[in-house]
Amino acid sequence: MRLVYSAISLLTIISYLGCINPFAPESGDISGSMVPDASTVGGMLELFEYSYNTKDSLYYSQLLDSSFVFQYYDAANSRYDQWYRYTDLKATGGLFRNFEVIDLSWYLPDSAVLAFDYTDSLVQVIVNFNLTLDNTVIYGFARFDCYKRSGGKFKITAWKDDF
Repeated sequence: MRLVYSAISLLTIISYLGCINPFAPESGDISGSMVPDASTVGGMLELFEYSYNTKDSLYYSQLLDSSFVFQYYDAANSRYDQWYRYTDLKATGGLFRNFEVIDLSWYLPDSAVLAFDYTDSLVQVIVNFNLTLDNTVIYGFARFDCYKRSGGKFKITAWKDDF
C-alpha cells in the first residue's frame, strides 16, 4: 500500500512539473519593453537602429511597407537602381547573418521631426548615419519616405541611399 501512495505522489509531482514551461515568459506588464515603438518618426528610426544592432529581421520587416522600394547608386553601371521589399528583406537577412559586428548610429534630425506622429501623413526624413560592419565603417545619408496609417505605426515606403 505504501508503494501505491509513493507512486501516486510521484505521478502527481511529475504531472505538476509537466505543466510548467521554464521557457515561457512570465505574465505581467510588458510596457517596460526595450523595443522602440514606431508611433513617431523618432520611434521608427530607433526601431530601425535597434533591428540592425540586434540583427533582428523580424522587427526590421515590420518597418517596411508592402509597397517599399530601396534606391541605391550602382557605381559599376554609373546609374541608380532599385529593389523592392522582398529583395530588401533577403539582402538585410544576409547582412545580419554574415557580419559578426553590426553597429548603426544615426545623427538624428531635430526634435520636431522626431516627435512627428500624425496619421495618414507622408513624411520624408533625411538622416546621416554611421554603419559599422565588422571592421568597415560606412558613412552616408538615408532618405526615408514614411507613412503612418490611422491606428498604425510608421512604415517606410521608400529608402534612397545617398553617399
